[in-house]
Amino acid sequence: MSEIETIFRERYNDYYVVVQKFNDGKFGVLVFPHNSNTGQLVESVITEHHALKGAEKVHIFYDIAISKGYRLDNGYFRNANGHNVHGSFAMDLDADPVRFTNLFS
Repeated sequence: MSEIETIFRERYNDYYVVVQKFNDGKFGVLVFPHNSNTGQLVESVITEHHALKGAEKVHIFYDIAISKGYRLDNGYFRNANGHNVHGSFAMDLDADPVRFTNLFS
């Protein structure tokens, strides 16, 4: 069994955005609190290109979700009222902050 390879890591505020290549060949984009070894998966994607391009801007969408009272949990942004937004919306390469914010309205 091979190890998971980290191919991208960038710090934002109090967390890291990390891209890891999994053993199955897929790429996971995760958010790690800066003081934790446990990350939350935003989404698993097939290509390295999608993972890296998504990771470059996922911090913008993560911050929007947090500001709206959501937390990242197992690939979903969830709030206390039970509303969920799938992490794939944050990884959409055509996503923009206005369109993403509207998902929380």
